[in-house]
Amino acid sequence: MAETIDAESRKCVQLVTDLDRQRRKYVVQNGNVKVQFVAPAIFNYERFFFYLLRNSSYGQLNKKYFYRPDYLSYDEYGTTTLWALILFINKVKTIEQFIGPKVYIPTYNSILEISKYDQELVKPVDVDELNAPNENIKKLQVYYSKVRIPQAT
Repeated sequence: MAETIDAESRKCVQLVTDLDRQRRKYVVQNGNVKVQFVAPAIFNYERFFFYLLRNSSYGQLNKKYFYRPDYLSYDEYGTTTLWALILFINKVKTIEQFIGPKVYIPTYNSILEISKYDQELVKPVDVDELNAPNENIKKLQVYYSKVRIPQAT
């Protein structure tokens, strides 16, 4: 029996290679509604970019992988979930630009190594706390509220 998209996505989200595990999570509370979302930046990929690059093979991209980083991901790692990492490490913005001629392919061990650091990304950051000014900023605000700004004449 074929697997549904829902069942497949539930499995993929639990993999250490899942893209959203490498992103920072945020939460916003608005009355009774609580919304959790992931950041657009792939935090761990950016943080360990040079580590991944150093632990990559570099070679000619076979034409069968043109426009198909998911195929390359499957052939290299046994999963299609790492296609975004392949684009990222090669600084390719869209799959339409994935035509080589050469590509970096991080080792699977280096990917597993950086995924150990996803635990610090698990706890969502409260956006309201993030936007709240810290104590030094509060002191500056009090100071500048007392300063008289000369009026233009």
